[in-house]
Amino acid sequence: MGLGGGGLSATLRDNGPFGLPVVNDGVVNGKGIVPRGRFNGAGSAQGNRGKPVDYGYTWWPLPAGDPIHEDAFEARGIFGQLVYINRREQLVILVLSARPKPTGMNVISDEAFFGPVIRALR
Repeated sequence: MGLGGGGLSATLRDNGPFGLPVVNDGVVNGKGIVPRGRFNGAGSAQGNRGKPVDYGYTWWPLPAGDPIHEDAFEARGIFGQLVYINRREQLVILVLSARPKPTGMNVISDEAFFGPVIRALR
């Protein structure tokens, strides 16, 4: 029997390497490990059986609103884990939580958390 869709136990150090090639267009330590342009559609709505889905290439887009998040996207875990990618800002933000129960996909308000973090880092 196969298992799909969850059960990964990862640390911040495990999740960090997922974001680095994304912000660098597939390049890590000067070496291309993912084809250039592969992440251009990430976080954009993709089609599924003719219907747009607000999910692109295993990444979730951020809600429209704060322009600092334009073209940003994230990977989300149901227990509060997040890998936020902002290619324009060349930034990866990791959030590791261990909630006792699944809380749904929007466990952190992107407007309330990531925008101020980016502005503080500038």
